[in-house]
Amino acid sequence: MTDHLTSSVADVRKDLGDLLSRAHYQNERITVTKRDKPFASLVSVPDQERLDKMDELAKRLGISPDELLARYENAVAEDKVLSQECSSHSDAAA
Repeated sequence: MTDHLTSSVADVRKDLGDLLSRAHYQNERITVTKRDKPFASLVSVPDQERLDKMDELAKRLGISPDELLARYENAVAEDKVLSQECSSHSDAAA
């Protein structure tokens, strides 16, 4: 599981080396805040590569990355419903 950390811009300035190490070695995702609102993120290279692949897939499909994520979430939700239905039918048959 990937850990998530929030850090202000001021703290990032002081702790950049440590935060980069945490992103790289511990696979932590760091949300940088400015005036208590999300401003930017620090992520590991593998995380960035996954994001880039998702962007490329969305582009090939002619949809936005947000639409790709929504379709994925819908497919997962439908799969869970189908799995529950199949489990219910197999329990009833037994």
